[in-house]
Amino acid sequence: MTGWSGRTRSGRRPLRVWPWCLLGAWLALVALFPASWCAPWLAHASQGRVQLVEVRGTLWHGQAKLMLTGGAESREATTLAAPLHWRVGGTWDDRTVPPKPALAVQLHMKDHLPHGLQLLWRHEPGGWSLQATRASGTEPSSAPAWDVQLPMALWSGLGAPWNTLQLQGDMALQFAPYLLTAQAGRLRFDGELDIQVKHLKSRVSTLPQLGSYQLSLRGQDELTLTLQSSPQSALRVQGQGQWSPGQRWQFQGEALAAPGREAALSNLLNIMGRRDGDRSVITL
Repeated sequence: MTGWSGRTRSGRRPLRVWPWCLLGAWLALVALFPASWCAPWLAHASQGRVQLVEVRGTLWHGQAKLMLTGGAESREATTLAAPLHWRVGGTWDDRTVPPKPALAVQLHMKDHLPHGLQLLWRHEPGGWSLQATRASGTEPSSAPAWDVQLPMALWSGLGAPWNTLQLQGDMALQFAPYLLTAQAGRLRFDGELDIQVKHLKSRVSTLPQLGSYQLSLRGQDELTLTLQSSPQSALRVQGQGQWSPGQRWQFQGEALAAPGREAALSNLLNIMGRRDGDRSVITL
């Protein structure tokens, strides 16, 4: 029996097991953290535009399908058929000297992310860094860091004007190795992103195809964006934009129809921007 002094008759203090029980329960909760608990966080952060559905597994190893919507009150939604698989764990970032601990996130998605993507998050003095590369061992270092294949119809789920345009075609995203850093609340992006769209067509045009397009994003001290269409495109688009830390995106471009295609593209040009004669001025 234990007396008021908290000691047993033998004079020894009893073993307090409840702190160890709480620690064990906490470790079990962390290890088995349901992935479904993360879905509301992503929906809130994206204002309902990017959501996880059919979530399975844990925070550390699971899968879910990506759904794009126009927001919390939107009735438009598009879901990718292939699930996104992820694996999260600690590692050492050997790109630094000496190597530093980092959190590694590996992503795979059949058909859309065939080579895999690895994200390395590392704490830095006064901030953090996020680096993206191909999943280790999948491709030589000379290849792009990762590429994504997505259908243009996916964007219809984002609401206006995408649901009006009803775009269809093939879209490929290619990233060179990039690094996103945050220091004292300022974001800095170093890397390259190219988006290629082929065989584009729209519901608001009678043409079987609008053309092919490329959007290039380059980042150093500031982000620069260039948009251009192929010379054979029926809908010809070009524009440039830039973004600096603490400022808004600035983009100025124009769209016009190739000779002989004016009537077929008139409605589309009205939607894309402000009409100025035979062209549409795009300002963001």
